[in-house]
Amino acid sequence: CRQTGSEGQPTEYSADLTLDIPHRDLRGRVGLASADVAKLLQMAQVDLPIQGTATGMIVLNGPEVPALLDGLVSDIYINQQHYDQMTLKADFLKGVLNIHTLKLQEDGMFPDDGILAAQGTIDFPHRTLQLEAGAVDANPAIITALMGQPVSFTGLMNVAVQLKGTFDNPSGNGSLEITDGTVAGANFDRATAMLTMDQGNIHLDQLLVERDIY
Repeated sequence: CRQTGSEGQPTEYSADLTLDIPHRDLRGRVGLASADVAKLLQMAQVDLPIQGTATGMIVLNGPEVPALLDGLVSDIYINQQHYDQMTLKADFLKGVLNIHTLKLQEDGMFPDDGILAAQGTIDFPHRTLQLEAGAVDANPAIITALMGQPVSFTGLMNVAVQLKGTFDNPSGNGSLEITDGTVAGANFDRATAMLTMDQGNIHLDQLLVERDIY
């Protein structure tokens, strides 16, 4: 199936599937190329300010073997925050998503900088999660990017976070460092914090902001 995307480029969907109805056994592959992420989110009834172009493959292996997900999203905008690409490698079985690689990259020319990454497990039927996430010299604007009116936030951010528990009551801890930053026009040289999350609330256990340290 071929359609015309929002930028005039062709969007292609393909499927090669075999369905055993008595045994509820679906196997095969579903592929997409240059698909509009905003339209995919709209079809999934997910209201997020995200745009981009997705290419990938889903491999279905029957009811007892995980389905494999392998995708690449290019030219991503989260509100006004831009990323060159996001890669996803995961498997999915009986409502449980195992994320092997989730990597958001600001600039494809510099693969070791400007990275946001995550891995772990999300159990949708039981509404639980266990995730590890981090950032390396990333733009801290992602912290406010999903707000209706994002606050101006610049600098270089390094983060390590662990989350576990239920969707309604996640818990976790992490560390945050931002250097050469600004928040809403206020400058600082370095900010560090230790974070904990409990009962859905984020606590700053330690926060240190330094200016004119050089």
